[in-house]
Amino acid sequence: MTLPPIRFDPRLQAPDSYAPAIATAPDDDFAEMLAGALAVPSQMSAAAACEFGLSCADDHGLSPRQYLPGVTETVREILPLTASGAARAYETTAAGLPSASMPKGELATQMAMYKEDQLLAHPGGDDYFLNGVSAVYNPAADRSLFENRIGKDLDDVGANLLNLVKDLTDGSEFKYVAADGSIQDGKRVGLMGTVQRFFGDLLSGLTFGAYMPEGEQKPEGFVDSVAHFFKKIFYDAVVKDVLVGVPQSVINMGKDAAFAAINLLQVVPDATIGNFEWGRKLTTTVFDNGQVAVDYLTDIAPGGNAWLRVHAAGRAGDLGLPIFYNLDTPEMGLTDPRWAYVRNTPFRKTIETVGSLLGDAAFSLMVSGQLPGTSSDQRNP
Repeated sequence: MTLPPIRFDPRLQAPDSYAPAIATAPDDDFAEMLAGALAVPSQMSAAAACEFGLSCADDHGLSPRQYLPGVTETVREILPLTASGAARAYETTAAGLPSASMPKGELATQMAMYKEDQLLAHPGGDDYFLNGVSAVYNPAADRSLFENRIGKDLDDVGANLLNLVKDLTDGSEFKYVAADGSIQDGKRVGLMGTVQRFFGDLLSGLTFGAYMPEGEQKPEGFVDSVAHFFKKIFYDAVVKDVLVGVPQSVINMGKDAAFAAINLLQVVPDATIGNFEWGRKLTTTVFDNGQVAVDYLTDIAPGGNAWLRVHAAGRAGDLGLPIFYNLDTPEMGLTDPRWAYVRNTPFRKTIETVGSLLGDAAFSLMVSGQLPGTSSDQRNP
């Protein structure tokens, strides 16, 4: 007998002991199906079996507890024995995102992954709920109700405005797909946080390491102290904090304001054509893709996240040529914050590289006065 698809949280794959109980199965076929799945512990952990049982019980309209009396207490703590609990656990991993069900490596899949990453990073996606209360991605959310549509738009406006304040101070939170497939929380560095880092790095350099920012190791010996002085002042303070950190914080605040405006604008179509199914689909497509486009344009701007990846000459202990280094990086697995929070697929590398280089060219022409309207000669129109 062919088993139905089994969906489970990748974080719950560790083998657990269990004592399957299927005596309450409604019919022999279902009993055989459940027993077959539970009989292969090497392929299905107790957690996976738990979710499998929840799904089947939900399909039969019966209580999940009838099927899983032998599941370990550990699993019960992780995955509440309710069908909605199983859905929430599933939808808080990359396995619940649209790209998970698409063929790996294909262009359409990579495009879907890019869109997912961008909509996880900022409030606004109609099917994305980043408040941590419900499933992160929930396409089944009822948007037919007027109050649900408008409520989601206004919630996103408020969340982005709050992010604006946070990015001005100590930094806003975001979500991303981690290397293990789970959806995790990250945090940006705010403008005031960048300024604080600048003075901390400056003080650390001027004291030759007598003062060290939290979590950093003190230099040992005269040579290390002198090297520390130059690194902290000229690289960490000037380059990383001022030349990179400040523009990035300003760009993040610009994004927050732009997304809040987009979310507020979406109230209009959601309140009108959103009363029809075709209108809801059209609105979601236009505004979700619009948000992704704005995110892309700000990412490839000088100082943006994509621009920094493209122009990176490697990372500590692994240096390379700008542009080529980024093109050669793996899709996931790097801990450097420039790459850790995105799935760096060939599609992402291509559009970010092309966009960043075109932006460089346009900026160079603007500075040299070759673009229309940028000449410093007031006699020219």
